[in-house]
Amino acid sequence: MEGTKPHAALLASPGMGHLIPVLELGKRLITHHGFQVTVFVVATEVSPAPIPAAPTSHHSSSP
Repeated sequence: MEGTKPHAALLASPGMGHLIPVLELGKRLITHHGFQVTVFVVATEVSPAPIPAAPTSHHSSSP
């Protein structure tokens, strides 16, 4: 099949700072190498882990 473009599937992880570099890579593959590009973005609805409470010490006063 001559004339078909190569295809790349890119996966952006849900971490901060990962989406823009993946999009830039996809743009370069399209403009400089003639690829078709599909970008998958993983979206999560997980809230950040709660901060554990500091341990407390209980002192009992004995009579």
